[in-house]
Amino acid sequence: MKLIYCFMIFLCPLFTPAQVVKPLKIGERAPDITISDVYNSQASTIHSFDLKGKLVILDFMATTCVPCIKVLPRFDSLQKQYGKRLQIILVSPKNAERIQAFLKKNPSLYLPLAADSNSANYFPHTYISHVAWINPNGVVCAITHTEYVNSKNIQSVLSGQKVNWPVKRDVPDFDFSQPL
Repeated sequence: MKLIYCFMIFLCPLFTPAQVVKPLKIGERAPDITISDVYNSQASTIHSFDLKGKLVILDFMATTCVPCIKVLPRFDSLQKQYGKRLQIILVSPKNAERIQAFLKKNPSLYLPLAADSNSANYFPHTYISHVAWINPNGVVCAITHTEYVNSKNIQSVLSGQKVNWPVKRDVPDFDFSQPL
């Protein structure tokens, strides 16, 4: 009987409908990423396929991160400057109540802010801010820190230039007892 239970437990993951998300790398085409619980937007859910033809910048941040908050006015002005050619989306793993409280404290913020943790599975990270760039053709073209989000770099991607920026890589399991 124990053997049957063990066998069933072993087979259970094979028959569950859960979808395994493969982390995306630079140069890979992004699937339709669904970003849910979106505030400051006309839609409460954003599908990346609906943004085809735009440069999409996903900024994974936290509403309690001071450096993340300090860049928001710059991101807001870049969004206004590039209009329909660019979509910056702020993504925070915080719950909806925390997001709404943050937006009440920051009424001048016009960027969409999502209380979504699922989209981070496509761009795994440990440290914030973590910025993923998806070019107008739907291909991941960069994974950077926020300092790369500027007018010059946005214009480079929009004009179709290949970018060669350093990839932001998190190393959370660094062993400090070992020499470099």
